[in-house]
Amino acid sequence: MCGIAGLFRPGGIDAGPVRAMLDALAHRGPDDEGLALLRDPEDGRPWAALGARRLSIVDPGGGHQPARDPSGRWRVTLNGEIYNHARLRTEVAAHGVRFRSRSDTEVVASLVALHGFDTALERLRGMFALALVDTRDRRLHLVRDRMGVKPLYWTVLPDGTVAWGSEARALLVHPALRRRLDRRAVEALLLWEYVPAPWTPWQGIQKLEAGTVLEADAEGVRLRPFWRPPVPADGRGGSLERWARSVAGSVQVAVMQRMSADVEVGAVISGGLDSASVAALAAARRRRPLRTFSVAVDAPGFDEGGAAREVAAALGTEHREIRFRAEDALAVLPEILEHMDEPLADSSLLPTWWRRGQGRPRPSAKRRTM
Repeated sequence: MCGIAGLFRPGGIDAGPVRAMLDALAHRGPDDEGLALLRDPEDGRPWAALGARRLSIVDPGGGHQPARDPSGRWRVTLNGEIYNHARLRTEVAAHGVRFRSRSDTEVVASLVALHGFDTALERLRGMFALALVDTRDRRLHLVRDRMGVKPLYWTVLPDGTVAWGSEARALLVHPALRRRLDRRAVEALLLWEYVPAPWTPWQGIQKLEAGTVLEADAEGVRLRPFWRPPVPADGRGGSLERWARSVAGSVQVAVMQRMSADVEVGAVISGGLDSASVAALAAARRRRPLRTFSVAVDAPGFDEGGAAREVAAALGTEHREIRFRAEDALAVLPEILEHMDEPLADSSLLPTWWRRGQGRPRPSAKRRTM
């Protein structure tokens, strides 16, 4: 989990608040911080600021952000991971591009420089929120992955500056932003128990929708989808066996891609079909036992600890179980409220946030779970 934030206006920005915006995201990226100010060559005034707080997963030692392509035209910050970055790196390197790191963010910058923005975006596979700035044309691209796994909030400030951040708190610290409640979000919360994109609880702040690109330049801000869920055409042939093989193959590829990391990979299991399937495929690809984790809830009708233990035993994983009791809810609730950007009526937030001892995560502890 990383955090990105920034400001953009072709005519110039007040870069002062960007440091506070990054500080608001420090908990998302304890390993590294990067900030690039893009300045006008004549008067030296900044017209864009790209910042990142990094949790190092791919290339922990060399993946500093923002990244750039060899020419310096494209600057990129990334929250998330590009799962096919190794293959894309090989393809780009075949064109004579030399990389300074093994990070997926640098691959994105070089791929865009080589093929153009739209073609490069179509090639990316992963969960990501991206901010890309074209320094030649002074154009901003904000991108959220196809399924909206990684969050990205944005707004247009009174002077026309586009501001963005991985969490709404990164925008709320900006002094030019007025906090005004959006009644539509309140109504949506009461109806659906969450606030759907693009709404947020605050007027003027929006969530970038899944599979969407925001483009901004001197002509203004534009939104467009870059991906839509595929819908089979009417009359398309198939059978249960055929579709079962297709789904099985897709899940195997997805698990394989997500196991590529420079840190330890583990799996959270509940005993259900989905997490058990993912853990089984992951365990089959490892020489050592896979590390699995589960939360056992001491409440009738909510405890899945027994089923998770059965799955772990069947797969031969190195399993760790954390127990969550009713009285633990009072201990975990303040931290959950502190880190929630907007209300969400989901009781699973309590056990999934809980950790034994309840101290804050150590900044040096890096482990990814699927």
